[in-house]
Amino acid sequence: MTAVLAQKGQIVIPKAIRDEMNLEAGDDFEVYLLDGEIVLRPLPKARNQGLANVLLNPPGKLEIPERDQQDLPEPLNFGG
Repeated sequence: MTAVLAQKGQIVIPKAIRDEMNLEAGDDFEVYLLDGEIVLRPLPKARNQGLANVLLNPPGKLEIPERDQQDLPEPLNFGG
């Protein structure tokens, strides 16, 4: 397979490789030279990355309803 270096220095990883390696947009890579060749190594995905993505980009608007003072629970008393 081949890829072309775009004017801004971007290279598209062929779909067959992305699928085989389970690569997704936003994945991080280490890039280095080894014996005159460019090596592109995917970094491990952070645990709970899916949860982080949902929290950072919620599917809809989050609305928190207003509460009256009477709706709040009694404060805890620890004997102090």
